Amino acid sequence: MMGARPGKKNMQSKVAHYQTPVKNLLLGGHWAELGGGVPIAAKAGANAALMVFKKENKTAFTAMAAYMDGKTDLAGLLSNPAFKPYNGHWKAEPTPAQKKAMREATAGE
Repeated sequence: MMGARPGKKNMQSKVAHYQTPVKNLLLGGHWAELGGGVPIAAKAGANAALMVFKKENKTAFTAMAAYMDGKTDLAGLLSNPAFKPYNGHWKAEPTPAQKKAMREATAGE
């Protein structure tokens, strides 16, 4: 639940970071920010996503940054042409374990 401990020494040595030595691999969890818990991990994930948007899609980056900074609301964000509308029709495929359980359930009938 916790990456690097917040403190003067860790802050000054910049222990927490998003960049890695591997090209295009970013950290987006407890080790990317000082501290711990779900809020820090969520913040780090959101910031890592913003870094990808900044590099790959400037329009999406600008819109998402404005939303995260409270400069626009969700309706404004979703109306941006950088984001495609989603009608919610996606259905998850059963996992291999679920498929096996379904086969076993129907075999006993």
